[in-house]
Amino acid sequence: MNFAYKNRGIISWWILVILLLCATAGAASLTKLSAANRATIFKEANNFFRQAGQAEDSNRAAELYNKALLRYERLTREGLRNGKLYYNIGNTYFRLHDLGRAILNYQLARLYLPGDQNLDRNLTFALSRQPDKIIPQQRQRIMKTLLFWHYDLPQRTRWFIFAAACLLFWLIAFVRLARGGHGPGFAAIFPFLIAILMGGSLAVNHLWPPKQAGVLLAHAETARKGDGLSYKPSFTEPLHAGLDFDLLEKRNGWLHIELRDGRRCWIPAASAAIVVIPQG
Repeated sequence: MNFAYKNRGIISWWILVILLLCATAGAASLTKLSAANRATIFKEANNFFRQAGQAEDSNRAAELYNKALLRYERLTREGLRNGKLYYNIGNTYFRLHDLGRAILNYQLARLYLPGDQNLDRNLTFALSRQPDKIIPQQRQRIMKTLLFWHYDLPQRTRWFIFAAACLLFWLIAFVRLARGGHGPGFAAIFPFLIAILMGGSLAVNHLWPPKQAGVLLAHAETARKGDGLSYKPSFTEPLHAGLDFDLLEKRNGWLHIELRDGRRCWIPAASAAIVVIPQG
């Protein structure tokens, strides 16, 4: 008793350490269990999607697609986010005839899967079903064609190419100097030019960040000339689900947007979504 009383501080400290170790072990097991559950839910969702595609009755197919969607979106709420998941969600919404959310999730998937042919093909087809035929400005089309690496390659890829080109340039220059040459030589011109193009593209993005893209989700929405219902409509016809745009400004529950042909208008923020990966 005297020993326990005299060393109660040490005993309490060891009890605390043991409890912390047990808590850490428990958290690790929960993480593994969560990962296993996620895999099971993803597999169930894929099975429901496959069964829906084979169903002959349209009502039964819609029921199965909704079951798949509930599981896919549960995974996103639990923090699982990747290109395959958003791609599957986009496919499911497309089969449920929700064009706006299909295009939104295809766009989200592109943030993870740039250049994926199946994804690009599905997104292109979905955009072709969008009823508002907005023709991009000729200048914009020319710029995107001539500067394809700036518009088509994701920033991470451009950073990788820039670093690789710089490394190759200096490697060629070092080998040439080691052999008694003067200057980098003609062999270094190609990586030098690639580094200039990628570095310039990255600098432009840093100085003038690209506008955030968005997608209209509402079935039909009246675009207005200001941030309120009191403003007159911008166009004679409403805008429809699936329309993609660039975000200019958020104000008082409204979005100031720019269409692909350069026209600008305001729409309620609740009628659209911005193509960004949610945090958390």
